[in-house]
Amino acid sequence: MASTSSAKNIMTYNSMQKSGPAGPSSTTRPVGRRLNILVLELFEEQRKRNPDPTLTERKALLEKVRQIPGYENYQIINLTSWFKRRLLSAPGRQQSENTVPPTPTADRNERHQTSNQNTLYPSLTPDKIQHLTILAQSTHFPSLDIITTWAILLKATPQDIVAWLEEHNRNLVNNQLLTPSDSTSPEPPSIFKQDPSSPAISTLITPAPSRTADLAKMPNPISISTQIVYGIADAVNHPQPTPFYPTTAQEFNAMFAPYEAKMKSLLHILQLGTSQNL
Repeated sequence: MASTSSAKNIMTYNSMQKSGPAGPSSTTRPVGRRLNILVLELFEEQRKRNPDPTLTERKALLEKVRQIPGYENYQIINLTSWFKRRLLSAPGRQQSENTVPPTPTADRNERHQTSNQNTLYPSLTPDKIQHLTILAQSTHFPSLDIITTWAILLKATPQDIVAWLEEHNRNLVNNQLLTPSDSTSPEPPSIFKQDPSSPAISTLITPAPSRTADLAKMPNPISISTQIVYGIADAVNHPQPTPFYPTTAQEFNAMFAPYEAKMKSLLHILQLGTSQNL
């Protein structure tokens, strides 16, 4: 009902403009003038449905705005800025509980995708994800320092950025593995589509190897008794040489002669130092 009322107001406004007195006309809204009441009405109706409209919703709203005289060249960036300012001026305000009219399947899918992204990466808004997509295209292997810098610039958490990069790269790899084929079904909409001319981005983080494979490679544990048997068998097969013990005075002197010479040299140095100090 609200949309029908807005359409009637626009038609009435257009009729008044055509039947009004002749004068200088302008196809562009003068800079600095407040928004027309019909434009504000369209914006407020959209805020009731979704205070942060998706790209599809913003494009549809822009088409309605451009039907109003003086707003034929109104830009989507101005429309987006208006909604962003309203969101920032009312922090913590929850979405209106008014009944949302049925939307096309494409809009529902897009809304669901945006909701999932906000759940997986709470600090990444759709606009931040758009900027992050551009950054990821220019940097194939971002280091931890680069990721930290991105987090500061985007005012997001590094954990959310790393999680998004993993999912983003995983989707790219899956898309490359799929064999292209002709299909008559429409391509699912996406708020931020990957530029086909951009280079493929390699996986940022190598997936952890399967723990099952590691366990399969590990040898079976050996019991303590088996280890003792192996140790005894190895000692028998590789006996240690029998130590030599001197049995005569000559053998004893020959064994300790090198050590005796070192002790005499050390004793001489100590005695020489003591005499110099005296």
